[in-house]
Amino acid sequence: MVWPNLGKLESQLGEMGRRYLSTLLMMFFQRYLIVDDLLADRLASNAAYHYQFQDLEQRITSLEARLDSASAKPIEQTREV
Repeated sequence: MVWPNLGKLESQLGEMGRRYLSTLLMMFFQRYLIVDDLLADRLASNAAYHYQFQDLEQRITSLEARLDSASAKPIEQTREV
């Protein structure tokens, strides 16, 4: 029995394997190359979070100081008759 298109089938399988391999390599290198971008974004986001947190702490401290200075005044001076 003779298989007339056996060579053609083998070349198609080889081409599919090369396409699969190239797709896997492309995905690996894309992931490998964008890792530094993802880390930079994460660090920037983390720095922004800490900056906002520090700003909120400063605002709370100043409000507490204002509240302490307001409550330190005697009642007679703050009340108008």
